[in-house]
Amino acid sequence: MSNRYFGNFSNNTLTLENDDIFHLTKVLRIKKHETIEVVAAETLFLAQVKDYNPFCLEIISHTPLITENSLKTTLIYALPKGDKLDFVLQKSVELGVHSCRNRTKHSENYKG
Repeated sequence: MSNRYFGNFSNNTLTLENDDIFHLTKVLRIKKHETIEVVAAETLFLAQVKDYNPFCLEIISHTPLITENSLKTTLIYALPKGDKLDFVLQKSVELGVHSCRNRTKHSENYKG
């Protein structure tokens, strides 16, 4: 599994922050020709370490990132007791639920 970092992409070159370069070279002790993943400009790059001084990456491949879920999810939730509804709404937003609906009655054949 590759390590993933956030960087910058401009003029067909990938650059990383100095802290990330330090982490790669001193902590992880990455070797030349090893690959890492770099996210930059809404794209996932697979890059290979070419040199240490100066730190240089060669782009092997790139894939555009899909930033928004195209699936529209609706959460149908029974009315809870207490303040649990706030928690459920908070977590559903974090997970990308498109809409939330309360159900106050039992319905066997719900047709949203």
